[in-house]
Amino acid sequence: KDTQVPLEANKNAMEDALKKAGNNNYEIKIFENANHLFQSARSGNPNEYQYLKKEFVPGFLDHINEWIKQKALK
Repeated sequence: KDTQVPLEANKNAMEDALKKAGNNNYEIKIFENANHLFQSARSGNPNEYQYLKKEFVPGFLDHINEWIKQKALK
């Protein structure tokens, strides 16, 4: 629900740039209800930020933590 950097317009370009730079050590993970700040959002519109809980969407930090641990153990 990121309305500032829409998924459709940016996911492929970001992946292409990573590959072009020779970086194959990445993962693209979509958090369906996350806004630009990775908060659980209703609309994704920045004017709702002030009304949302000041916490990340469920699973966000756990996913990053697991990814880092996997990469660090290789």
